[in-house]
Amino acid sequence: MATSNEFSFCTICGMMLETGFFEQRLNGVDDSDWLSNTTALSGPHWGYLEERPKAIRITDEAITRYVAVARCSTRTLQLLPSGRIVQPQNGYDLDEPYNYDPVAPQEWFFGIHAACEEIANRVMQTSRKTHIRSIGDLWMTLDRRCTKTFLKHSSATSNFLPFAPENQPGEPPRVGLGRYYIPSGCIYRLSNERDGWWDEDPLQIPDLTVSLLSGLEQVNPQNGNLQFRSHLASLPQGIWNEIKDLVLSSVLLGPTPVECNYLMPQSFWREVFLQIPFLWDLDQGIIDKKSLEAELEGNEWNWEKITRQIATPVKPPTYSEEEGEWIEWDYQDVGLVVPPGLNNRRRIWQIVEDMYPDDVDGLEDTWKEWEE
Repeated sequence: MATSNEFSFCTICGMMLETGFFEQRLNGVDDSDWLSNTTALSGPHWGYLEERPKAIRITDEAITRYVAVARCSTRTLQLLPSGRIVQPQNGYDLDEPYNYDPVAPQEWFFGIHAACEEIANRVMQTSRKTHIRSIGDLWMTLDRRCTKTFLKHSSATSNFLPFAPENQPGEPPRVGLGRYYIPSGCIYRLSNERDGWWDEDPLQIPDLTVSLLSGLEQVNPQNGNLQFRSHLASLPQGIWNEIKDLVLSSVLLGPTPVECNYLMPQSFWREVFLQIPFLWDLDQGIIDKKSLEAELEGNEWNWEKITRQIATPVKPPTYSEEEGEWIEWDYQDVGLVVPPGLNNRRRIWQIVEDMYPDDVDGLEDTWKEWEE
């Protein structure tokens, strides 16, 4: 569990909520730094020691969204436009409790980056892999993680980052901070930790399309199983569409091997590349121009390789005995150089895809501190 006496955490991505400017946000102007553009969510809270429902779906109508400004000096959130100041993860009694069984007598607040909120909304709307499909699902995930983190660590006060499940299917259950996918010192903002791509804006990524396409390699059109491709081309359109959807699902649900097999034509892989949901802001015109360049030269771009590279999953940091520090995942691990903001977008996207409402249920005996 991460706690701080200096700042509040985004309960989605784990990074700090930097101090914003109240008057500027009140006038509808975003801060230039994505880390200081904050959203506050409020919803039902049963209290740390009170009876809680075993299983419940929180409706979206029960969750209230506020534009907010983080105050690092007091570790509070100031809500707009009222100016009300609240402390994250601190219960506030209600005159009219939430009508659940049992009744939720309090509300509490989580602070998240506006950028993380937008990415979470896109995940819920477009991801084939996600288990959360509504703001209510997101709330339940964050609520249960925070509640059970507090119950297992009595030293916790408000303003902490909750543990999240770390195990993959088939592995023994465990929780920790690994699934925020950055070195723990960067979460705590330790003075000896370096800056990294996790500080970069995950939404506004300059020259994203051009930067990505610079990693495209040419491939000989004769590569691959021509007989197999000829057979595919002769299939009825309905069957061909089903095959394409199966391959697309395997890429998006992953993990997908990075090695190419060149069974499917590059035009197919180009279509798959364009349907990767976290690349929603690609410039179609630039991509069309790039494709035409290869056609005029009688070559093809290796869309299969770049698609497999970009779909590779994020991995938790690993400790290097040789370097004496934690080493974070990066797209360069699979030979792909991308703008740093895309690394961060991919990280946050996967954090949300990892979530499941009440995903810490039954893991009470597995809590552990991050191992330094």
